[in-house]
Amino acid sequence: MKRLLLLSLCVLACVTAYPEDSMTQILDMIAEDSPRLKAAAQAYMTERADNARIRALDAPDMEFNMLWGNDGIGNRNDVKVTQSVDMATISGKKGSLAASLDRQSSYHYQSEYIEVLYDARILLADIVYYNRLIETLDSYQSAMKALYDKTERSLKAGEATSIDMGKVRLQLSSARTAAAVAVTERAALIESLRTVSGHPDIDFTGTVYECDELPVDFDSWLATAVAGSPMVRYLDSKVQSSEFQLDMDKMAWAPKLDVGYMAELARTDKYRGVTLGVSIPLWSNSLNVRRSRSAVSQAVAENDWRKQEFITQATNAWNSAHSMAEIAAESQRDLELSDTRALLDRALEAGELSVLDYLIESGMYYDAVKENLKVQQQYHHALSELYRFAPAEDIE
Repeated sequence: MKRLLLLSLCVLACVTAYPEDSMTQILDMIAEDSPRLKAAAQAYMTERADNARIRALDAPDMEFNMLWGNDGIGNRNDVKVTQSVDMATISGKKGSLAASLDRQSSYHYQSEYIEVLYDARILLADIVYYNRLIETLDSYQSAMKALYDKTERSLKAGEATSIDMGKVRLQLSSARTAAAVAVTERAALIESLRTVSGHPDIDFTGTVYECDELPVDFDSWLATAVAGSPMVRYLDSKVQSSEFQLDMDKMAWAPKLDVGYMAELARTDKYRGVTLGVSIPLWSNSLNVRRSRSAVSQAVAENDWRKQEFITQATNAWNSAHSMAEIAAESQRDLELSDTRALLDRALEAGELSVLDYLIESGMYYDAVKENLKVQQQYHHALSELYRFAPAEDIE
């Protein structure tokens, strides 16, 4: 399935040169300083340290004996050191399992990184929306204040009625209330941004959305998303590690090899040399093998359905982003063509338009502006969701 879209539909308020107070800079700051990511990075290091224990050999056995002999014979001291090595270590399966678990830890961190940046993109898009909404409401409030002052003068001159004055006062109050609510909502978002970023004094006053290009080839985009998804790679690695564990459980049947050094030290005779032996398991390992086989089947089944779920979610994100791009572009175009504020002001000044008609017409325009702002916000939500499926970089 392929869908082509003009790059102009990447939409509207996207820019390529970023100001100092930009979404891009804040996202970079979050990627570097986010407390949530720092905790995830520490968890990653802890998991790697834990996985390293899988590679470690069993602790060596050390033995010292002191034997007393009869008079004339003397005492004897025995020293023995042995190291036990199982077949899983000799074959390298333990190392392979540890490496696979290391990769899983890496993919888990990458997934956390993507989620943090996704949440930050949504948060910044919402702040941009409220910054623009506050500007719009301030502009409408200024227009209503100017109309209020004009109507008040007209009322004193007998050219307007108290009913006109009441209608203007009501619209001015409504604009002030809406602006106050928007300021309150923005303040809450800024506090969330400070928590996410780890910077208690950060602010963001930008009114321009910044976005990457909207991809146009679905097949290549989806293939790249699947191949680079840390979640998909985590699932593949989980299947692999469960297979390594099954191999190790099967090898538990094999005898362990014991290699060591031994010395017998007496008054007159001293014996030294290496020791070699095996430890033969006498107890059944069948339950462990059965459990590991079941774990492999479970990992494969989970891999299948979660990959399909990933593809479905990615397809929905693609369709939503491209659909919202078209809607947002059309909304912006219609709004620009229907801006009649200057004509309304001239008609009101010339007495060609009543106060009521002016309120209705200007109110309709500002409602359209607010609707357009909401559409742009929803588009950038959809775009953030789309880039949630972007490939992640490997970490060491």
